[in-house]
Amino acid sequence: MELSDACGENLLQAVLVSHHPELLDYLGPEYGLWIERDPLGPARVKRLSDRVHNGLKLSEGIARQQ
Repeated sequence: MELSDACGENLLQAVLVSHHPELLDYLGPEYGLWIERDPLGPARVKRLSDRVHNGLKLSEGIARQQ
């Protein structure tokens, strides 16, 4: 929560890499990005919130897609 508050007031941006479900659910829907790469292709970036549906928590939806 402190990172979110600080970015809103003082920092222009922050980069945070995590697999922690609580963090994904807190920051992911609004700010999260999903970066994936095919073995021989370019990296693609998508909004994390676009990856799940059906009313699941973001972390639960990601876990079920794996």
